[in-house]
Amino acid sequence: MADAEEKNSSHNIDRLKSDNAFLLESMQELLEKNSIAEEKVKSQMKKNDDLRNDIKRATRMMSKDMGLKVMLGEAQKSNQELTKEVDELRKAKAILKKDLASATKLMAAMQKREERQAMAED
Repeated sequence: MADAEEKNSSHNIDRLKSDNAFLLESMQELLEKNSIAEEKVKSQMKKNDDLRNDIKRATRMMSKDMGLKVMLGEAQKSNQELTKEVDELRKAKAILKKDLASATKLMAAMQKREERQAMAED
């Protein structure tokens, strides 16, 4: 009977270790995705700032050259598109952050469970 309990306990520990490894891998993937999203947001924000500066310059020079109106319109359109992309990336980052928090909580709960089982075995 003791062998059966020990075998079952060992099986549970192995399963928890496997689950824990999977969660660690998932967390690492989420961290990598979050890092990529942050880099994209930074890049898009830089482009957005550059376009904003282009719009300001174009606005100042518009009185001198009517051709700049076209450039201004294109820059504004690009700025709007980039703003949408930044917003989407921020939303994706928020989702990744929530997923990472959930994975962290789940991993902590599984670790506590594993510790309780180990203490119960002792």
